[in-house]
This record gives sequence, structure tokens and C-alpha cells, in this order.
Amino acid sequence: ISDLTQPIVEPVWIWKNIVARKRVTLVAGDAKAGKTWTMTGFVAAITTGGSWLGSDPFDIPLRVTYVSEEGRDDVYARCVRFHTKIRHFLGRGAIPIGLKWPDLVEACCSWAKAKGASLLVFDTLSALAGIDDENDATQVNKAVLPVLSCAEKYDLAIVPIHHFGRSGRVRGSTAFEANPDVLVSVTHEGEPGSKKRRLDFKGRFQAKPPVIVEYTPGAPDTYAYLGQPNAADSTAIDAAIFDVLLREMAFLPVDTIASEAGKRRTDVIKALRRLHLAG
Repeated sequence: ISDLTQPIVEPVWIWKNIVARKRVTLVAGDAKAGKTWTMTGFVAAITTGGSWLGSDPFDIPLRVTYVSEEGRDDVYARCVRFHTKIRHFLGRGAIPIGLKWPDLVEACCSWAKAKGASLLVFDTLSALAGIDDENDATQVNKAVLPVLSCAEKYDLAIVPIHHFGRSGRVRGSTAFEANPDVLVSVTHEGEPGSKKRRLDFKGRFQAKPPVIVEYTPGAPDTYAYLGQPNAADSTAIDAAIFDVLLREMAFLPVDTIASEAGKRRTDVIKALRRLHLAG
């Protein structure tokens, strides 16, 4: 029983307006768009005190519990690449056969709470919950509702991961989108083979504009924050044109610059103005 005469309490945010304790954030996206890799980058930031997509570094590293349909070795390999510290992992082969989904959710949340975790990831929701028909709203609701309940009960931020369908939206019933507090969509951005991804956000909290990120292999691997879509496009165009100007070191007609940079004439004109103002 709750006292509705008391004011609403601001959620305890892990990722402002996206991931919070007692809330469920669904991450969904295209095949091979990097849903799991994006989450691995996010978990790396919060478990090591790093920054995430332009945010200030996390003052106190957080603990994360990760439940996956994959085996330990696959998840471990990604953690090594991103320097992610996941100390509480449950994967394929360790989940008891025949354990009902609500019981698994309850057990995982209880375990995460006992280990001092702030975030619990289910990767992927359909596989772990054993949803036979993703278009059946009743089945989807039965899979999602225990997650919502346990997030509140155990004071955890829970992030299930799901797929997009051929339609370019969350695969299956609209209940996948309707139930979680926030939906994060991960889609390809740019030319085929590009390492850029677009993140879109939809939910019950203050709207957050989409952002462009770029996977950057290294030691560790990271996701570079490129800004909002228009800003990211402008930065890329400016860099291409600046490269042409440096290479030629001469006065060039706009059409020549556009041809060599592979950009539209109107975009070149706008970029030249930006570069002129920037000095």
C-alpha cells in the first residue's frame, strides 16, 4: 500500500533519463547493430568509473549482474575487449533446466541484491524467458511483468535486451514497447560497414534526443560520442572538406571540393561557412 499524498520521488539515475533503479529499460535493435556490445561499453563505464557518451566519469564504480543466453567464454571475451568488470555472471549451462521464468527473475534479482549490484541485464529477454510466440501479447506480458515487479521490489535497474524485426521496429507484440519504462533503439548509421550507430530513446521520462556513437577498437574498445545526428553529420562533412583543402593547399571551386570530398554542393557551402567562422 502506498501513500499517494506524498510527492513523487526522483528516480536514482545510473544513466540520466535512461537507466534508473526500480525501472526497466529495454534495449532493442537491428541484427548485428551492436546491442550487446553497446551494453558492454555502458557496463564498462559504470563498473570502472569511466565516462559514457559524453557524461562525467562515474564517481563510484557500480556492480552489475549479467544473465545471458550465451556461454561464459563469449561474454568474457567482450568484457576483456572493453575492460568491463562483471563479477556476477549467469550464462548458458548454469541456468537450471525447467526453472520457470518468474522464478528465474526472482532468483536473479535476489542474487544481484545480495551481491550489492545496482544493474541487472537479461540478454536476451525472449530466449531466457522462453517466449514461444513473440507476437502473442499475453506471452510477452507474462515475460515482462515479473521483470517490472522485481525491479521495484529489489531496487534494481533492469535492462532486458531484445531484437528488431524486418519492419525496423521492436520484433513481436507492441507489449514489448508498452511495458518497459524506457526503450533504447540501436540502429546502423552511415554507409554499409560503418561502425557508427544511432541511439534513439523513448519513455516515460524527460525526452532525450537521439545520439550518434562510433565503435572504436583499441585497448580498451570504446564507443565514441559523436553528438546528435545533425551535429555528427556536420562534423564528418567539415573533416572531409578540411582534408581536401589541406591536401590541395590552393583555391578550389566549390564544385571541385564537393567532387573530391564526395559531398553535396549545398553541404560544402554550409561547411565552408562553418570553417570560416571557426577561423
